[in-house]
Amino acid sequence: MRGPVRPPREHWRHCVDKLALEHEEKGDTVKIVELPHWQFSPELVEAIKPTKTYIPHKQNYQFPISDRYGPTFYMQMVFPWLFQIDTKGWGADASVWPIRSEPGHSDVYNELLERQMAGKSKFEQPLINSLNSFDHDSYIFFPCQIPHDESIQLHSKVSVEEALQNTIEFCKAADVELIIKGHPVNKESMKHLKEIGKDYLWADDINVNTLIAQCAVVCTVNSGVGMEAILHGKPVCTYGSADYTDAAHDIPSLDAAHSIIKTALTTLPDSVKYRNFINTYVAKMFDSRSTV
Repeated sequence: MRGPVRPPREHWRHCVDKLALEHEEKGDTVKIVELPHWQFSPELVEAIKPTKTYIPHKQNYQFPISDRYGPTFYMQMVFPWLFQIDTKGWGADASVWPIRSEPGHSDVYNELLERQMAGKSKFEQPLINSLNSFDHDSYIFFPCQIPHDESIQLHSKVSVEEALQNTIEFCKAADVELIIKGHPVNKESMKHLKEIGKDYLWADDINVNTLIAQCAVVCTVNSGVGMEAILHGKPVCTYGSADYTDAAHDIPSLDAAHSIIKTALTTLPDSVKYRNFINTYVAKMFDSRSTV
C-alpha cells in the first residue's frame, strides 16, 4: 500500500489521476504502472505494448521507445500543479522551447503573484512573517541549485559552482552586495557552494519571496526561482537554458556575464512582456489540480 503523499509529490499523483480520467472518458483502457523510477524501462513498455505511453522525468533521448507506443514525456514545473507534457521532453528539450511571450492567453498573472506575495514557493519556505526585519536592498540574489540536478546537467554548459563564482567576481568588481540562498531540499550538496561563497551572506532562513522582492537582480543558472522573480517584476540573468529564457537576460558565455548582469542592473523589465510570458507559459502547460 502506498504511504502518504506529501507536497510537492502529491501533484504527481493528481497529474496521473487527471490524465487517466481524461483517457477513460474517451473510452481508453488505462494501465497505471507505479514502480521505483529506476525500474521503469523501455523494455517494460515494449512488454506491455500500449498505444500511448506517459513517461515521467525523462527526455526522449533518455528513454528510447518505438513511436508505435506513443511516447509522451511529463515533468513537474516550478508551479507544482503544472506539468509539461511533450513528445520530446521537458524544459529546454521540449518541442515548444523556447516559449515565447504571446498576448491573448487567459490572465493568471495576478493569481500567481498573490501566491508569491503570500510567501509560497515550490519547496517549503520559512514563514513570510518572520522576514520583516530583513533590511537589505539593492543586492544581487543568487539562489543555489543542486549541482547534480538534471536541469543543470542537461540544460546548462555552466555549472552552479561556475555561475556562483562568476557572480561573486562581478559583485566584487562592481561593489554590489550579494546574497545567496542554499537549496532547501539537499543541504549536503550545498557544502561546496558555501565554501565558494563563504565571504557573503547566506540567507537560508529567509523566505525566497522576500529575497526576490528586495533584490535588484536575480542571477541563476536556470532555477525556477527565476520564474518567481518574473512574477515579482525583477530582472533575471540566466547562465543556462531556462523555461523562461524568453523573458530573461541570457548569458551566452562566462566571458559575457559581467556586461549582461550590468545591463540587467540598469534596465527596467518590460512589465507587459512579463505578464504575457507568465500567461503564455501556463497556457502551454498541463494543470494537474485534481478534479476526482
